[in-house]
Amino acid sequence: DGKVIQKDILLTVQTMRALHSRRVPADRVDAELTVIFGEERTDRGLEHMRTARSVENRRRHKASVSGAVLDEQSVQWDEGLESGCREGELRIAEASMVLSRLARDDAARKGRRDARFVLNHNAAEVDSTQGLDKNFEKMAV
Repeated sequence: DGKVIQKDILLTVQTMRALHSRRVPADRVDAELTVIFGEERTDRGLEHMRTARSVENRRRHKASVSGAVLDEQSVQWDEGLESGCREGELRIAEASMVLSRLARDDAARKGRRDARFVLNHNAAEVDSTQGLDKNFEKMAV
């Protein structure tokens, strides 16, 4: 049920914020959530809500990326560049990519962490697919 999920997310975020105020390191939050709730829990996907400041930083960053894209689009209009042309599309993509690099790097780190989690918690399943095991190990470094 959607309302149950919303309440669960709200409770998790409130607990994450309480842990943050107690200065629990970010890499210990999952373990603390599991202890508090008595079941395996993660802050994955909710990290940006850990503090009001992180929520504001994310909002501001998204606005700056959107602004860069709109600025580039405006420059292209001023130059008379044809809408939808390959050069214009590439320039718009670059405007976004330049400002979103830190978020992309952070997502890659989290992806590697997730791969390690899957390997550690599903070892029996991974053992049955030998090739995947070696590929994930390389990615998780």
